[in-house]
Amino acid sequence: MDFSISNPEEAKQHLRDWKQRADKLAEDTQAAGTAIQRLTATGSDANETVEISLDANGSMTSVKLSTAAQRQSTRHTERAIIEAYRAAGTQLLDRAREAVSSTLGDESPTGRAMIEGIRQRLPTG
Repeated sequence: MDFSISNPEEAKQHLRDWKQRADKLAEDTQAAGTAIQRLTATGSDANETVEISLDANGSMTSVKLSTAAQRQSTRHTERAIIEAYRAAGTQLLDRAREAVSSTLGDESPTGRAMIEGIRQRLPTG
């Protein structure tokens, strides 16, 4: 990028261009944040005995147990719950990546920071 400015009008144009890029980044960042806050995800264990839904913050919003879960040992049900929780977390992270990619792009440092913050608070497998 060439930063040589030969006259005041070029300087003004350079500042207008910079402001336009900054405004666009702010708008895209806001759009990504809004999209992420609307996300939900549902995951289940491999046998589909447990299904867990998460909100955008990774908090459980529902837990559903199949009749098969009621017939298996508590230990198996505990494992199924953890597996379903992780599956839901992985799905939520994937959806957040899609939201960030569509607004900020895959190479955005801002987007990568947003995804890392989400990744750190989600249960993934």
